[in-house]
Amino acid sequence: MNHVTKPWPIIFTICLALLFTACAAPAQAQPLSQPALVIRSSTTALGAEGDQQQIGVLSYTFVLENTSQQDILLLAFTPQLNPAYAARLLGKLQAVPVGLGLSGGETVELGGQLRFDFSGLSKQDIEALGHPLAGWLIQSESFIPQPGSQP
Repeated sequence: MNHVTKPWPIIFTICLALLFTACAAPAQAQPLSQPALVIRSSTTALGAEGDQQQIGVLSYTFVLENTSQQDILLLAFTPQLNPAYAARLLGKLQAVPVGLGLSGGETVELGGQLRFDFSGLSKQDIEALGHPLAGWLIQSESFIPQPGSQP
């Protein structure tokens, strides 16, 4: 027995699927919006702690700018040290709490201090370690709208 299926049900189903796809309201194709935090400037100063030449104190500041148009809540930041300095850090590297809202286009200056054990190192040895800071870990929260959810 030869059983031949007619192509109409398949063609009808495909056409119906295409019709529903074409008539569906397209979501606004927008790139994902990500807040942009940029460091605009920074300063560092490294010196001895009082008359204790073996203890080094790094004072740092940096200016952070929100280049997006969205508000960002800065929760905390953590300096990221180069390995030579991380090995000599006194104490534990901890996040510095901020808790500050930063509107689009606004800047904020942040900073702090870190202490290092430079026992047995000369000034030339310390200079040879290079720059102490590799970068920053910034913890923040921001609202990113769902594409297509705005009127």
